[in-house]
Amino acid sequence: MRIILLIFICCLPAFAAVQVDSMDIYPRGVKVVFAVDAAPNMSFQLPAAFELESVRPLYSQGITVDYFQKAFISKADAVPETLRALYNSIKAKEEELARLAARSSAAGDQLKMLMNISNRDIAASNPSEYVKSLLAYYVDASTEINLLASKHTELSAELKRLQEDYQNRMPANNDRLIDISMGVRGSGKVLIEAYSPHAGWNPSYKMNLNSKTGELRSILVAQAYQKTGLNYNGAVSFNTQALPRGSMAIPKPRPMVVDFQTANDTSGDRFFMNQVSRAPVAMEMAVAEDAPMVTESLTNFTIAGRGNILGDGTAVAIDLGEQSLKAKLKAVLFRDYSRDAYLVVTLEKIAEPFMQGSAELAVDGKSSGQTQIANYGRGEDVEIAFGFMPLIKVNKTTNVSKTGSTGLISKGTLDEGYELEVVNGSSLTMDIELLDRLPYSANDKISVENIVIEPAASKNEENVLTWKMTLKAGETKKFKVSYRVKHPADRPVWFR
Repeated sequence: MRIILLIFICCLPAFAAVQVDSMDIYPRGVKVVFAVDAAPNMSFQLPAAFELESVRPLYSQGITVDYFQKAFISKADAVPETLRALYNSIKAKEEELARLAARSSAAGDQLKMLMNISNRDIAASNPSEYVKSLLAYYVDASTEINLLASKHTELSAELKRLQEDYQNRMPANNDRLIDISMGVRGSGKVLIEAYSPHAGWNPSYKMNLNSKTGELRSILVAQAYQKTGLNYNGAVSFNTQALPRGSMAIPKPRPMVVDFQTANDTSGDRFFMNQVSRAPVAMEMAVAEDAPMVTESLTNFTIAGRGNILGDGTAVAIDLGEQSLKAKLKAVLFRDYSRDAYLVVTLEKIAEPFMQGSAELAVDGKSSGQTQIANYGRGEDVEIAFGFMPLIKVNKTTNVSKTGSTGLISKGTLDEGYELEVVNGSSLTMDIELLDRLPYSANDKISVENIVIEPAASKNEENVLTWKMTLKAGETKKFKVSYRVKHPADRPVWFR
């Protein structure tokens, strides 16, 4: 559906129509192409939320542009069409508030009149009945004043909220328009391009893993908005760029560096992990019937979508398509981060690219957390941490810990030895990776000696250890590690 914007042709008393021919939304901006019926001398307006210097005519088949002029002009009606309903609600509340104020004033006048009655007025009638009537009138008037005051406070707060919402959703430069004059020869549609920075979108994903089959359903979603003042419902092209965001990562041990302690070093080893959901909750997966329609260049992806995007900055989520992927599952354990295993999904040599963005994760329809997806091209392997597996864990038992003093601060030597026990408490046979690390010396006067690792593990240049295994349901396996750190006795060390 194309949006229709009414424009005034200077030579005619009637209104003509400008159509939105196409809309391209970028991470920070929107490019719109308008279509106008050709006429020899044309004058029409566009919203001033578009940048004046970006407005230009495009090549149109059978059309010759003789001249093209553009300038800002003042706008008589400051209410954009996209906010007309909200504006009318504000006016209705203001009128209701005015009526309340009038009723409150009348009740106050009545109360003042009752307070000014003289003794002569009372004596002129039946005093007892007169006083009773006055008291009843007084109670009624006081009650109405209190009720009106309460209603006035409530209505004023509601009006303030509507006014703030109205201002927040107001398009930029709404007090003016872009006035365009042009002369053309030929017939057909004249195409006008304009750019506005008041729009954007982020790619995101909704992923659901079937733990029994290994099928991963991935829905690409555009989180989009535009604040040009034009409501639009129709086809949209979303152009991509990287927008990093996320809250979970696969555990990657950093080196456990042993170094000389300084006076300001008062703490030992520190670790930081992002929080993820441990308690699964129901998560409804949206339906997108077709795979995303992606057009590629060397520097950009363009994804075709369709949706209703209001021109007041309201954010909308538009499903761009779904794909089904075959995933391999493994559990990754690193005791210094957590006893529980991370469920890691591996997608080998992906057929379609992934764009950088956030992802909502679910396992068997239950929410398991969220993460950040990086940019991946075709043929790459993708690993995604899908949450914790509390039934697969690693226990650590210290066997040897001898130092020249207490704690991690030592004098001369530090002997360390421990046992790691991996427990597969799940009902599945799982591929498991166990991670650990040896101290990594940051000074040639500090050495790591007498290293014992049973069974043998692979070790990288930063002394990070990796064991790979497959454990059946209920199976356990143990690993032993020991080492000695030597350093000058007069130079205490710490681990960071």
